[in-house]
Amino acid sequence: MDIRHPMGKLDHVMLDYCKRCDLPLHILLNKSDKLSKHAANKAMAKVRAELPAINASVQQFSALTGVGLDESRQRLADWLF
Repeated sequence: MDIRHPMGKLDHVMLDYCKRCDLPLHILLNKSDKLSKHAANKAMAKVRAELPAINASVQQFSALTGVGLDESRQRLADWLF
C-alpha cells in the first residue's frame, strides 16, 4: 500500500480475510522514499496499530531506491522454502 495514504476499506477487508483464514501477511509500504525517515516510521507505526491480532508484518519499501527489497525477498523465501 502507498505509505502516504491511510488504510482504506479494501485494506481492512483483506486484513479480515487473512485473519479468518489464518494466513500470514506481509505489508509493503510502498513509496517510502517520498517521505522523510521520521514521517515514514510514523506511518509504519500507524499501520501496525491498525492491524488486528494476526500473523502480520510491515515494512517500508521503495521500488525506486531499493529500500526494503532484501527484506521482502527474504520474507517470500521464508514462506516458500
